[in-house]
Amino acid sequence: GHLLALVGKDLPVEHLPERAGDLRHSLADTSALARAGGFTPATPLEQGLARTRDWFLDHRDELI
Repeated sequence: GHLLALVGKDLPVEHLPERAGDLRHSLADTSALARAGGFTPATPLEQGLARTRDWFLDHRDELI
């Protein structure tokens, strides 16, 4: 959802049958890192995605 909203696209999502070893869902939980080593993300997810999108748009000619 975050990526599609960020780029303003409404792309179809095709759901395929489950395969052995598939994860039902995966979430980034950084709380263990915070407890173990004091790590906390400096940039919120939405802001980081927007900055990454902007970088790719600014450098698209160099990437092809």
